[in-house]
Order: sequence, then C-alpha cells, then structure tokens
Amino acid sequence: MRALRVAVPVLVAVGFFVGDVVDQPIAEAVPVAADVDTLSVAGVDPAAERAQGEASVPLEIVDSVIQGADPGEATVDDTEPEILTSPMVTDDFSVVGVTWDADSVPSADTIVSVRIREAGTWTMWQVLEPIDGAPDPGTEDAVNSAGIAATEPIITTDADAVQVRMDTVSGDTPTDVEAVVIDPGTSPADDPAARNGAARSSAQAAAAVPAIITRAQWGADEGRRSCTNTTMSSLKAAVVHHTAGSNNYSRGDSAGLIRGIYAYHTGTLGWCDVGYNFLVDRYGQVFEGRGGGVTQAVRGAHAGGFNEGTFGISAMGNFDTIGAPDVMVDAIAGVVAWKLQGSYRDPAGTTSLTSAGGGTARYAAGTTVTLPVVMGHRDVGSTACPGANLYAKLGYIRQRAIDLIGAGLVGPALSSVSQPAGGTFRATAGAIGDQTWRFSVLDPCTGAVLTDQSGTAARSRPIDVTWDGRRRDGATAPPGTYQVSLSSASSGTGAPALSRTWSVNVTGSSVTPPVTTGGGAPQPGLFMPIAPTRVLDTRESTGPLGAGETRSVVVTGSGGVPTSGVSAVALNVTSTCSAGTPTSYLTVWPAGESRPGTSSLNTSSADTSAAHVVSAVGVGGAVNVYNDTGSTQLIVDVVGYYTSTGAGARYVQVDPRRVFDSRSDGGLLTSGAERVVDLSGQAGTPPTGMSGAILNVTVAGSQGQGYVTVFPTGQQRPATSTVNLVPGADVANRTAVGLVNNQFTVYAAGGPTHVVVDLVGYYATGGAGSTYHPMTPARLVDTRSGQGGVEGPLQEGGEASVRVAGVAGVPGDARAVVLTVTGDQTSSVTFATVWPGAAARPNTSDLNLRPGRTRANTVVASVGTDGTVRLYNDRGTTQLIVDVVGYYR
Repeated sequence: MRALRVAVPVLVAVGFFVGDVVDQPIAEAVPVAADVDTLSVAGVDPAAERAQGEASVPLEIVDSVIQGADPGEATVDDTEPEILTSPMVTDDFSVVGVTWDADSVPSADTIVSVRIREAGTWTMWQVLEPIDGAPDPGTEDAVNSAGIAATEPIITTDADAVQVRMDTVSGDTPTDVEAVVIDPGTSPADDPAARNGAARSSAQAAAAVPAIITRAQWGADEGRRSCTNTTMSSLKAAVVHHTAGSNNYSRGDSAGLIRGIYAYHTGTLGWCDVGYNFLVDRYGQVFEGRGGGVTQAVRGAHAGGFNEGTFGISAMGNFDTIGAPDVMVDAIAGVVAWKLQGSYRDPAGTTSLTSAGGGTARYAAGTTVTLPVVMGHRDVGSTACPGANLYAKLGYIRQRAIDLIGAGLVGPALSSVSQPAGGTFRATAGAIGDQTWRFSVLDPCTGAVLTDQSGTAARSRPIDVTWDGRRRDGATAPPGTYQVSLSSASSGTGAPALSRTWSVNVTGSSVTPPVTTGGGAPQPGLFMPIAPTRVLDTRESTGPLGAGETRSVVVTGSGGVPTSGVSAVALNVTSTCSAGTPTSYLTVWPAGESRPGTSSLNTSSADTSAAHVVSAVGVGGAVNVYNDTGSTQLIVDVVGYYTSTGAGARYVQVDPRRVFDSRSDGGLLTSGAERVVDLSGQAGTPPTGMSGAILNVTVAGSQGQGYVTVFPTGQQRPATSTVNLVPGADVANRTAVGLVNNQFTVYAAGGPTHVVVDLVGYYATGGAGSTYHPMTPARLVDTRSGQGGVEGPLQEGGEASVRVAGVAGVPGDARAVVLTVTGDQTSSVTFATVWPGAAARPNTSDLNLRPGRTRANTVVASVGTDGTVRLYNDRGTTQLIVDVVGYYR
C-alpha cells in the first residue's frame, strides 16, 4: 500500500510492549460507529488545473511508483488529467480513499492522486495505490466488492479538506467516482492510559504472546461484518504492509484510525472484515485486525492472490520516505515470531505458495512461487508496499523473530499416524538454532510413558528419531491410541520448550467371540463372593474395543472362580478412554448366545463409567462384551460367582436401607482413606452367617478424579474400582461384596469425595434365602417407545408400574429380579428408585442421573405381591429403560 509523501519528524523508539496474555482490560471499551461520507468526483476544474501548474503535476511520482514499476517503465499518454477537483471542504476525517466503477476504467490503468488539508496546511500530492488485488478471487470479500474499483485508504489527522486528481493510461475517464472520507468517532477507551499491559524487555528470549489490543478494545462495530471469516489449515508466511498516510498521529489516535480503515474495508468495499490480521502503530501497540486471527489462522484480504496460507501485519504510516521506528519494527517482529513459532515455520526460511491471481498479483493464477517466509507485500503484488525503508528492515525482523523464538521446530512431521502393533513411527523436524530435543510416547489412558528419548540439533543437524512400537519393558504396545510428542528447547537459555504432539493409533486384529451353536439353558446357582479379581484390561493386552466389536472374556478358571459348575458371574465392568463418539453402550451376555438388544453399561468420552453386571456364563466359561460405536478401553473384574454344585449362599432381599453416609458420619474421604462398615445389628440382618451383600454405592460431591473400592474387611485391598469419581456429579454403582464378620471396607483414591452406601440384600450361608437363576438379558420397558406399557418420560415425582412376574421368562413365583435400569434424555439432576409394587417407596436411590449423560445401574428388586416393581423419578423428566438379566426364587 502506497505511502503518502509527507515530511514528518523522525520518531524516537519508546519501548516494546508485550504481555503474556492476549486480552488486556481496557476502560469503557464499546463499539464505535464511524461516520462515512462520500463526495462526488467528476470533471476538471479549470481553476484547480491552473493553480496546480506544471511544476506541481504529480506525474513524476506516478512514473516511479505505478504498480511498483521502475522509473520510466509506466507513463500516462499526456499531462492532462481526466479528473481534477477543486479543494473540497468536509467535516473532520481521519481516513480517505477513492472509488469508481471498475467497468469504466480498470484500476490497474488508473493513477489516483490526492492532497489533504491537515491542521490548515495542504500536503503534497500523494499517489494512492489500487486495492483491487487485496482479496483472492472467488472469496466472499472479492464477490462482495465485484464491480468496485478503489484505492487503498490512507490515514491522516486533523483533516478537513481533500482534492482529487485521476489520470488514466488509456485516456478514458472513470465514472461514478467518489472520494470517501471517514470520521472514526471517539471513545474513552482510545486513551492509552486506560489500557493495562506489562512492558517486557525487547532482549528477552522466547516468543511470548504479544500484548494485543482486541477488536472490542479498539471499538470495532461488529455489526459491520457481513460474512464469516474463513479459517485456514495452516500459516506458511507473514506479509508485512504499511497503511500509508500520515506519520504524525498520536498514541491516542491509533484506535480511531483502525476504525476508519475497518469502515472503509467493510462499508465502502463490502469486504467481510478489515483486510489485515494485525496492525501495529508507531508506538509499538499491536491491534487485532480481522476477527479471530489472534487465536486462529484466519484468511485475510491483504495480499491479492496470496492470502491463502499467509497472515498480514500492517505498519500504520508511510515508510517510503522515512524509517519505521525501532519500537514498531520490534513489535512486528514479536507478532511474526509468535505466529510463526506456533506454525513451526523458520523466519529465515522459504516456502512455496501458489498464486490465486487477480488484481495486482505479480503472478498469474496457478503459478507456484518460492518466497521468503517473512516477506513484504511487494514480493507478491505490484506495489511499493511496505515502503522502501520498512522493506529494508525485513532482514532484521527475520533475525529478531529467530532470537525471540529461541528454540524452534521447523516443519515437524510424523511418518504415519497409524501402524500395526510393533510398527515403527518416525518423527523428523528442522531446527532453528542450537537446541535440545525430547521425544516421548505417552499412553493417555494409563499415563504410562512408553519411550523417552533426547538429543541435540542445529540448523545443519535436523531431528530424526523413531519409536519401534514397544514399551520400556520391551513388550509390544497393545493396540490403542497414543500421544507422540516432540519438543525442543534452546540449549542453556532456560527458554520454554516448544512442542508438537500427534495422536497415533496402534492397530491390531479384533478378538471375536467363539462360534458355537449355543450353551444350553443357564443353571440356577448359589453365590460365592471372592476377592475382586481382574480378568481383562484391554489397556495392557488387546487394545480398545472398536465400533461394533465384540470381545470374548473367559471368566472361569482364574481368580478363585472354578473351571466348572459356574452358572453365572458377578462382574464390575468399566469403560475408560472412550473416543470417536460422545456416547456409546456395552452389552454383556453369555458366550454362544445371540446378542440381545439390551445394554449393560453406557459409556462416555467425557469420563470413566462402571457398572455391576450379573451374567450367565456361556460356552468356554466366557461372556461376550459388545461395544456399539466409537472405541473404548474395557476393564472386567470378577467379584463373585454363582455355582450349581450346591455350595454357596442364598440371597435374602431386604427393604433398601442406608448403612453408611460420610456426609453425617466422618466427613469427606480423602485419598487413601478407609472406613469400615459393620452390618451386624442392621434391621433385618442376622448377627452372623452373612457371606456377602448387595450394595448400592454412591459417590457425591467429588472434588477430583479418582475411584472408590469396597472389599471384605481384613483382606488385601484389590487393585480394582467399584465406582469412579466424576467431579461435581453423583455417580452410583451396584456391587456384590464379600463380608468378613459382617464387615466390609470403603476405600477412596483421589477425590476427596463423600460416599453413601445402601444395603439392598445379603447372602446367607444358612438354609433361608433364594437361588439365583441367570437369563439371557431381555427388555421389559422402554419409555422412549412405549414398550412395556410405559410411554413417555417420567415426570418430576412421577411413578410407573412394571410387571415382572410371568414376563420375559421370569416365573410367577420369583421373589426378586436382577435388572439393568438405564436413564436417558434427562432434563435435570435427579435420581431414580426401584422398589416392590404395592409397598411404600424407600428413601434410597438406585440410579443417579444428570443432563447430557446416559447412565445404567444394576438393580436387585423384590417382586411385589402384585407381581410388579415400581419406578420413580425425583426431578425434571427422564426416559427409563429396564432390562431383566435374572431372578431369585
């Protein structure tokens, strides 16, 4: 953009202002509406032509600067102007530009000159460069400005009159010519004293985020934006511009000058936004330009044909005849370092860009050009921008940016983001200077570091490092998602490390269930509690379950579970590190049977989920686990089994009752805390003869990630979890636990958290009680579809009756049923309770719910005298799904 040729005093550098955060508070920052006025321009005023005189005709300037040509390469045919106005008195303005009908005379054949009355004194004639090359062809900016020929706007101060001259190479006279003068208005926030910012020494290394005056702070009227700015995939280069115009503005004028440029770009030209990504004033103040460009790679409208992959920084003023102040140049270098550092570019390097053509682009559309990573507008456009003196500073800006970055990764790349188990991943990167690099591979699910390597690099010695797909112990890493990180820091400077992280997949073949013709009818059994034992952890073995994948898990023959005589198992099934979809569900059923249309556990990519599952054991002593969508890591712990050999305990259902509540007994459980709960003397329980219990364990008010485990008192604490903590949410899980002297222990890891335990039944070693009969899961109720006679969500305080006796294979004399109850489409934080029909509702919860999360829990409920169980919802509305997996009788 062409400079105004105005004599100005030399400026003194006053400091380089940067800060650690983007948004700095500014007083009373409010949108300011600019006042835009248009003056009709036509004809040749004889008096103006006589007054101009031969010595004042600006064609000497025109010959040397038109489209960036060398002197004498481009001239007009005669010295007679096609248009020359008389001096036009206006209201005060700070920005001026000229527009005309592009169909009358192309902008490339037109020379527009103006002179401005500033503070009562007329400036010299100035040539305004054409602007039609700023947007890339086909973009919304270009489409909106189609048919408009215009000059770059120039900035001024204390101006109240303008005179316009137009000369054309062809001799044709432009039509519909207007001079656009803009008063940007004022705001209390224009006062620099209202801005807060920390000064940082310009000698300090590391490319910190500069202190940026945001759009809100400089008073951008967002109502002027007519279309959505486009985000690019990457940034390859920085293009340095200048706005042209006066250099005599004060620090407090800068925000208003930017508002004027913004009004011209959007209102006069119809662009989506201001064309530049950043603007820097002569005091080193950095302003946000095109919206979103601070945190994203937003395509601007600043370098026609070469906006894709670049960002534009415009220096406010004319730097064709005077030098840019040091503080301005350093501020430009700071922005360049910060943006290029985050894009892994070398400020001293080159890049390949392909021209989109159009306007004043130096290269035809489709031409690929090798260009400096830090360039001036004149490198890609037919223009003198950013002025000879600022262009001469580009070498300093490049080196200053390198010094600020310190350590820089250049074009870091990974050979592949997916390899089969045992495959090799290779990371490469250039280095900006002497630096130390570190390469690591992390399992984000477990936090384990699989490899950690380091070395040194320099410009002449790039980084090249590999990972062979193995863990530190030499074992092949199982299938799953891992984080590969390459970081680099300047040797001996203490500057912060810069890094590039990739998410990679180690793939492996799916584990399919055994192919069988069925395992026969499940046998009834008595319960045998065992110390919780892990039988599967895909994080350490087979890798996550993919979408639609089934894993067969052998549960007999290990961890205290016999190889034969096992009719069913009590499991704690945990889903963690889910990915690829916000939610999914798991189904558990006996191997050899067809997969039922039910769910056992609902998963979420937002947290870890666990559920108590009772399943019949199928062919090969196995159960199958199916994942519906996305992927998830699966953990399966056995907490007990049901045997058909005659040994074991019978189940006795009791009215649900609270047996422990840390909110009234001992307070929060901190990490590592244990609480012993004694069931002796609880109403309805015998003083002896209890081998295990069915509990509902709820965590409430958790203040951090973690888990809670319940286990038999006096036994070694297992490395398993009963329920996982979700900060700010109540989470419940049903579990079976063995008892020692009628006691169990509650252990917390992480947190802190409150724990609430409700007893719903126990296992007796005497003759009393019921035998468990496992089933293939079957759906009883789905309020979403009205299945089971309950249609629509349960309202606040709503109840519903569900018949279970004599339905879906449950006999009419069943004493209790084992259900999976799922809550979906919940509108409020709430809980659901399940209890025997025709009985009073207990003051306990079976399922805790919150909006946006589908959750399931196992419920063991007595069958009412009327053959039903009842459902209750406490708050808001929720859909409920009920599946039966077995019964007691």
